[in-house]
Amino acid sequence: MANRIKLTQKEIEVYTKGLAKELANLKTGTSVTYKVNPIEVKNAKAELFLSAQAYVKIKNLVDKCSQEIGWHGFTRRNGNKFYIDDIVVFPQVVTAATVTPDEKAYTEWTNKLSDDEYNNMHFHGHSHVNMGVTPSATDTT
Repeated sequence: MANRIKLTQKEIEVYTKGLAKELANLKTGTSVTYKVNPIEVKNAKAELFLSAQAYVKIKNLVDKCSQEIGWHGFTRRNGNKFYIDDIVVFPQVVTAATVTPDEKAYTEWTNKLSDDEYNNMHFHGHSHVNMGVTPSATDTT
């Protein structure tokens, strides 16, 4: 089963219909929690392509930083193919095992991006210093 990054119109209609059914049976004064389960999409594996520039920058960050470091990437999409053209490091507080954006500095930083950069920043990555490339417990939560 593949998870979508953006819902299709058909998926929105399926979810809306399910929520409408739940709400129709709701009694006044009660709350409702509606869980959205991913819709299965056949043959929808994403392919990820890094430009040489993005690859070299990521490799250098991973090789040179003694603590974790995070980055965002500027992307283009063609069907299920995602192209990472470039990456940038955002304002962050790092430790040996975590990356946390500095909220105030991050907001100021994003406000300085061009509209094109901001609208095409759909990728996030971070290093795992002295760890494997599998998701950590923090990543999965």
